[in-house]
Amino acid sequence: MSDTTRLKLPLIAAQQAQKHVTHNESLLKLDVLVQARVLDRDLNTPPANPAEGDAWIVAASATGDWAGQEGNIAAWQNGGWVFHAPSEGWKVWVADEDALYVHDGTAWVKFETGIATVNPVPDGKLGINTTADNTNRLAVKSDAVLFSHDDVSGSGSGNVQFKINKAAATNTASLLFQDNWSGRAELGLTGDDDFHIKASADGNAWHEAMVVDSTSGWVRFPSGGVRELLRAHRTFYVNPAGNDGADGLSPDTALRTVQEAVRRCYMIDSNGFNVTIRLAPGIYEGNVVIDRRIVGGARLDIVGNATDPSSVILRNNVNYHTIRIIDCAKVGIYDLQIENTSNWSLIFVDTGADLKYGNVVFTQCNRDHVEASANALVLVADDYTITGGGRSHMNFSKGCIFQASNRVVTLRNTPHFLVAFAWFQRGSHYSVWNMTWSGAATGRRYYVRSNATCNGEAPDHFPGDVDGIADTGGYYGGA
Repeated sequence: MSDTTRLKLPLIAAQQAQKHVTHNESLLKLDVLVQARVLDRDLNTPPANPAEGDAWIVAASATGDWAGQEGNIAAWQNGGWVFHAPSEGWKVWVADEDALYVHDGTAWVKFETGIATVNPVPDGKLGINTTADNTNRLAVKSDAVLFSHDDVSGSGSGNVQFKINKAAATNTASLLFQDNWSGRAELGLTGDDDFHIKASADGNAWHEAMVVDSTSGWVRFPSGGVRELLRAHRTFYVNPAGNDGADGLSPDTALRTVQEAVRRCYMIDSNGFNVTIRLAPGIYEGNVVIDRRIVGGARLDIVGNATDPSSVILRNNVNYHTIRIIDCAKVGIYDLQIENTSNWSLIFVDTGADLKYGNVVFTQCNRDHVEASANALVLVADDYTITGGGRSHMNFSKGCIFQASNRVVTLRNTPHFLVAFAWFQRGSHYSVWNMTWSGAATGRRYYVRSNATCNGEAPDHFPGDVDGIADTGGYYGGA
């Protein structure tokens, strides 16, 4: 072997004459390659007046004395050019760039971009001032982290982007902000391709503040604060097995209570579109209060099961109406059964509220099936059923109006009504055409008083086994 393996330094042979020549040649090579430094790496033509010891990395398409030496280190020594072919791992400082370059076995690469090659992390983790783990493969502990545009390499565009990529729409790509390692805020693509902003007080219960639809750019605010403007009909789904923390926008993400669905409706501007609360079969305990109109003019429709309305039950066991509709609210109630075991009504409509209902099952209660007051309007939109009695089926006062046309109401179980089946007073009005009450009931048929009017069409228009009464200014007569 005449040269060393790595730096190709010439070895002094046994009994060699002029040993100093070989020795000096090795020293000259060491002078170039140890703590290696070149002036430039962009020249492909030898400089005219090189100084002793100056060196360059020969650029592509070399000419003159450098021809064929591309990528090698060219050093001017003893009045001539000496070339050194690099091996993988050689390092050299490039003076005109103030940068360190490393040879990767094929080309010279800047140390910053070549660090993964020249300094590989065996387990695929990198920790800066801390220890990375299998989940956080890049971990940094620092008071600040800076990402800036590239003004170093010469090829930068002046832009900078921080990219977070996920595998599929159902995965998550987000920024999570923590307090003592517990999540407090998150933004990004969380479980779909819409942009979400969420907040949490404890890292467990999360509240969605804003969602930007990926297909349209429309913004909604599930937790309120800013009203969502609808661009299509909206349905909120409710299921007794649901979760009031869900979005309620599909059967799979249904809310648990009707009242929470009502609250979600208050946070939207219907913008002329329909707004519906759709109830899955089951029993919904507790009362429902609707105390305002939906912004944008929509009627709020609460809908159960059209085929089997008794499979969807609104039940209230505390001292309050099962459904209370007030303050000019516009509501539709369809395809469900209403129950109340307290001393209050099944439905209470008040202060200018507007109610439509149909295919409803009215059950036994201790007050009224439908109680209306203060200029409320009640319209029968479809046939319905009565299976139990109460104080009255309808108790209207203070200017309220009951309207129906071409409807059939079926009575079952011969329900009994303590005051009267139909009770109208204080300027209220019953206005129907071709209304049929099918089935028997016990108790007074009607009680019309205090300037109320009722176009009952015939004395036996209403069900009952006791004649009706009209007194103190009340009027009962034909249409």
